[in-house]
Amino acid sequence: MMTTIPIKYFEGYHRRWLFGLCLCLLSLPASAQDTLQDLRNLEANGAEQLVLQLMDRQQPEAQGHLQQWTDWERERLRIYQQTGNWSALVERTSRLPAGVDMDFLLWAKTARAQALFELQQYRESRDELRALIWSSPTLSGEQNREWLPKWRRQVIETYLEQGLLTDTYTAEQRYQLDYGLLTETDRFMRARILLLNNRIAEAVELLSKHTKDPQVGMLYLVAQLRSGERKPKKVLQAAFRQLRGKWVDENLKYRLWAVIVEAARRSGDRHATINALEHLVALVKPQQLPAGLFKDMDAAGLWQAYTTEAEQLGNQHQLLIGDDKSWLDYAKKIDVKDHLKARALYAFLILKGQQRDVVEQAAALFLKKTQAMPAAGTLLKRMFLENHYYKRPAQIPLSIRYKLVDIALQDSDIPLASRLMTSMTKAPADVSPFIWQLRRARILLMGGNIRAGYQAMVKILQENKKLTRKALDHYLQVVFDLQTLQQHEEAVDLFNNVIAYSDDQALRREVYFWMADSRKAEKKYISAAHWYLKSAILPGVKTMDPWAQAARYQAAAVLAKAGLVEDAKKIYQDLLRVTEDKNRVAVLKRELQHLRITTH
Repeated sequence: MMTTIPIKYFEGYHRRWLFGLCLCLLSLPASAQDTLQDLRNLEANGAEQLVLQLMDRQQPEAQGHLQQWTDWERERLRIYQQTGNWSALVERTSRLPAGVDMDFLLWAKTARAQALFELQQYRESRDELRALIWSSPTLSGEQNREWLPKWRRQVIETYLEQGLLTDTYTAEQRYQLDYGLLTETDRFMRARILLLNNRIAEAVELLSKHTKDPQVGMLYLVAQLRSGERKPKKVLQAAFRQLRGKWVDENLKYRLWAVIVEAARRSGDRHATINALEHLVALVKPQQLPAGLFKDMDAAGLWQAYTTEAEQLGNQHQLLIGDDKSWLDYAKKIDVKDHLKARALYAFLILKGQQRDVVEQAAALFLKKTQAMPAAGTLLKRMFLENHYYKRPAQIPLSIRYKLVDIALQDSDIPLASRLMTSMTKAPADVSPFIWQLRRARILLMGGNIRAGYQAMVKILQENKKLTRKALDHYLQVVFDLQTLQQHEEAVDLFNNVIAYSDDQALRREVYFWMADSRKAEKKYISAAHWYLKSAILPGVKTMDPWAQAARYQAAAVLAKAGLVEDAKKIYQDLLRVTEDKNRVAVLKRELQHLRITTH
């Protein structure tokens, strides 16, 4: 088996050359650096993070260049807004330089208040807004006209999000007295507040004259439903008609599904309730619905809808609670004709079933039924990870956990995958136990659960007595992950386990080298030199094949760092005698020269 040379002789030289190049680039004169327009062009092509990195290097200092700094800072904060980096925006606006332009100051502080709002720090956002409102006497008439209504509207929104309905109503009344209803946004906000304060008739009257606006039309349906002016079934039909409208954007679509849920519940249409809730839970984040306007539109609401439907079906067919097998048989039978009812029955068994094997069967069938649904992965995550039914991953049926791990990995959510994997020790029936256990260990490690990942790796060798060289190579890839994570003690321990496990000389030779790399990373240079040299001489004391040369070169380097200069010189000289490549000869001579200089 051919062995790849692990480290080129001139690796260190190249690293120093690249470092020097970086220093040169960083010291370019201002005339060679990007202009603000250059950065905007990069941003327009989707490179927001690159632009922020360049800004960190090139943004003019505020002192002496305040206007230029302000222009750059506005662009920076705008990128934070676009990318939803609210924490960075709050941090950045906590300290603005003295003398900054008033228009920018007002804009930045308003952006800060909005960022705090997005972080659900409503009281802090309100404090920021109040400070701005109190500063209004010092502002120009134009500045007050532009900003004051916005600030007061944002204050009302903070009350709304916190559910402080009395404060919300009082603040909105004052706002209306001072400004009237300036925009459709104002009208929508007032209608929401009226509905939340159970002033339904006022909301109907306000909205009835403006139903051509799609958002107002949606809210008008809610007002009609709650006032009894329109029957729930009629509202349900009207909401479905609106949902098919060409003018419907994503936000309006989400809100219409919420209207459908409420109307379906009021009309007793369990089928429509479940269908709409599945769409909501799969597609809508709670914050995408107007705060407080709708109730129980989350995963818990969907579980309840499933349970209500299943219990009704169970009563109709005289199924007894606890007779899980009969429930499952009926669910399979009805599945042929009505997938939604079958999902409800499977979900009921998952939640309420008492026989573990039946629960697992129901979970597998529920998974199968949901795969074709839009955003099925999000639906499963919210159903099993965002409610009070499953407080620990171990409570979730195993087949669901397997699927949730796959979804987490697809979403690059390694911490979630690691958390789920902690509770799983057995491979699925259709997967190689070795490959699955290795995958589990890697996920645990990359998710930060080092101890559990390390223990899983130890267990793999204990449980697999005859792994092939190819399988051991896969195993070593995960040990390399430990090295990447700077967990060198655990890595060395696992390398030792591999040495004890296999008598393959070529493999041992490689493992010695990687053990040396870990010791070098820990700055344990004597130990590193020992393992590099063991790797070099394993086939024979005088071995000088390419692998041995690479290992000896690394040994010399760490010996020099350990202060054992004479040993390092001898190894470099031995390498010079067998090396024919001119570039490598030059590198070795340079290393020897460096040692001679440093020892005189």
